[in-house]
Amino acid sequence: MSTPSGVRIGKGPAVPADLDVDTDDLHSRALRLRRAAADLGSLVHLTDRAADACGHAGLAVALHRLESSWTGRRAALVDRVEVLGAATAAAGRGFEAEEARLARAAQEGAAGASAGPAAGSAADVGTNRRAGGRP
Repeated sequence: MSTPSGVRIGKGPAVPADLDVDTDDLHSRALRLRRAAADLGSLVHLTDRAADACGHAGLAVALHRLESSWTGRRAALVDRVEVLGAATAAAGRGFEAEEARLARAAQEGAAGASAGPAAGSAADVGTNRRAGGRP
């Protein structure tokens, strides 16, 4: 696909450009964020296992207190991480869609340029004026 000079969006190694977005990296980061959210959401199971395995009733109670005070904060954190993951994935899709749109516009522009100016277009009118003709 061809994009305007100074713009590179897509997959593969980076090249110098005014805008350089590696959408593979965005999608990879979105996947890692979704996994992190899932891991954070499952921490309650780890707390139960740790409390059962510690062998000390006081430590088990302290772990459960920590878990219960952390539950609300963890849920808010999970929500934020999920939103960030979804936004990251959406950004990747958006850049890919924009790259496709720019490529189509560049291809249409190249096809139109090879045909020459259309009769009555601004380029055609300017040519007629320079040649002494009427616009």
